[in-house]
Amino acid sequence: FIHISNDNSVEVQSLSAIENPVEFSKRNKGILISAGTEIVTIFNDPFCSIPLYYYRDANRVIITSEPSELFDRVDSQIDEAGMWEIILFGSCVWNRTLFKSLSQMPSATKLLVTKNNLDLNRYWNFSVQEDPYLRSTKNSIEALDSKLSEIFAALPAKPLLMGMSGGMDSRVSAA
Repeated sequence: FIHISNDNSVEVQSLSAIENPVEFSKRNKGILISAGTEIVTIFNDPFCSIPLYYYRDANRVIITSEPSELFDRVDSQIDEAGMWEIILFGSCVWNRTLFKSLSQMPSATKLLVTKNNLDLNRYWNFSVQEDPYLRSTKNSIEALDSKLSEIFAALPAKPLLMGMSGGMDSRVSAA
């Protein structure tokens, strides 16, 4: 195993040191690579602390954390759905990117690379139990307002500086 942490340090780990690569990836930031003779498996941590992108053509697979390095090598045909996801959500959903031929490796996934195939799977289920009370818009708004009021009431009674990215969290906090 090779572990590349988010501070770019590289450690070679023995098989006995990493008994369960999924559990190791859940607990450690970075990328874990297991390279065998027939298969290479890459685990991305649950926080996607090192963004990974991959491209495959007929002869090779290229994996990088710098997609700009691939722009002169990949087909630059725009993925319209990817473009709209970026506009609406700030990033693409699942493994889509702005380009049809370039894919991203989402959080808590493993990429299995063989001679004939690429297989991307989640190794951790992010599903949470849905609260039936929050199914109505009215109840959801009341619950959010109550929680935000509780949080902001606990803050010191002095001027605060709050960064505003324009994302959903910033808009809700400002509201």
